[in-house]
Amino acid sequence: PEGDVKYLAKLIQEQDKKLDRQIKSVLAAMKEGDVSIRAQLDRIGKLVSSRGSVGSTTAVGVSEEVQELIDATQKKLEWQIRINTLSTVVFVYAAFALTLPILQNIFRGS
Repeated sequence: PEGDVKYLAKLIQEQDKKLDRQIKSVLAAMKEGDVSIRAQLDRIGKLVSSRGSVGSTTAVGVSEEVQELIDATQKKLEWQIRINTLSTVVFVYAAFALTLPILQNIFRGS
């Protein structure tokens, strides 16, 4: 019964459920990354504020340690953004590639 509309509709529903699970997984990973990034930014903020104020005036320079931490965090953020963007694009293309043939079979068979 592979040409049956009910069978094809069931396949689409199964694929839709799989895609929903994958989307939830990607979103959970992105949220974890956001939490990690925010924790790092908070740490940087605390370092800068603890070393950046002298009396009532603010120091202009940033220590090498803080600058290295900022540079490392910036590189990590750039990398995570690239990976998230790439994974999202791949996921969308894969979802489209899986769904299109099924829809063609449904509408061609009707």
